[in-house]
Amino acid sequence: TAEDSLITGNSAAEGGGTYGSSVVRCTVSSNWASGGGGMCGGSATSCAIVGNRATWGGGTYETTVRNCTIVGNSAEAAGGVSGGSVRNSVVYYNTAYRYPNSGGGILEFCCTLPKPDGSAINLTNSPGITGIQNPHLLPGSSCINMGYPPYADGDKDIDGEPRINGRVVDVGCDEYVPGTATGTLSAAIDTEYTNPVTSFAVRFEAVVEGKAAGLVWQWGDGTACT
Repeated sequence: TAEDSLITGNSAAEGGGTYGSSVVRCTVSSNWASGGGGMCGGSATSCAIVGNRATWGGGTYETTVRNCTIVGNSAEAAGGVSGGSVRNSVVYYNTAYRYPNSGGGILEFCCTLPKPDGSAINLTNSPGITGIQNPHLLPGSSCINMGYPPYADGDKDIDGEPRINGRVVDVGCDEYVPGTATGTLSAAIDTEYTNPVTSFAVRFEAVVEGKAAGLVWQWGDGTACT
């Protein structure tokens, strides 16, 4: 069992970060494997599983997942999760040639896209997290109060704050608590290109450390988006 830990920079044939382990309130990032870049088997509760790579199952493979945020992972197939049972979790912004976010398994009370076949209890709206590397929910996030309490394992979120704050558990590893966007905050912009030609499409990503009260992009031409 791993608790309150950072699991990063590992590689294996299966389960780059962990294999068959119980992982609680951890960040599992930048690991690689053929199957299950972040995790293979085992269970994850209130974890951020981010930026892992695999041939199949970039984030997790046949893992029991509860209240986790699985974003920014990549694979040839099933970029986010492959198989297993995934509940009360964000599975979004992952990439793959086939099944970018999920390939097989059970997803219930999750925020993911597209909506899994045969499932009526999932969100498809943008999760409203602070960033790919920052799983904290922003005010107004579609994930607030949208989970299912019986699926909420443990009584604390990834920050050690009470797991249910409000009337219903939130979706993802962070439990939104109004008034806690305090402390040190830093912001930057990440992009693949710094000198593109006119009309070339460029992807921008906000890199925010700390808890933010909101995000606004201003483009210098009078337009802005949140």
